Amino acid sequence: MARLLYLSAAGPDDSDRAALPFLLAIGAAEAGHEANVCLLDAAISLLQDEVARTTIPAHWPRLRELIATAVTLGVLIHVAQRGARPDGIDERDLMSKNARFLTYRNLADLCLDVDRVISV
Repeated sequence: MARLLYLSAAGPDDSDRAALPFLLAIGAAEAGHEANVCLLDAAISLLQDEVARTTIPAHWPRLRELIATAVTLGVLIHVAQRGARPDGIDERDLMSKNARFLTYRNLADLCLDVDRVISV
């Protein structure tokens, strides 16, 4: 079993790319691997319920459904922050999403702790 980390900065304005880390993590988890997703920059807003509900990739389920499936499969979601909490995001957005805030320093440690880091 591999430990994988999917990094993404794609936000709701690019719904197909925004869905990729979740789709890949779902596939990895279904194959028996430990999957993690780390959201950076514009991708952070995807954890807001309204944004996830209205982000609709062209050929895949709504982002809200992908996040729910990933969480059900045990995918860990990390929200990278440089300093202060990202605008509009707080612990309520992370609840029930198997998500946590992560500093960039902790992200560096996480990258060293997994088998593969995949940027999408």
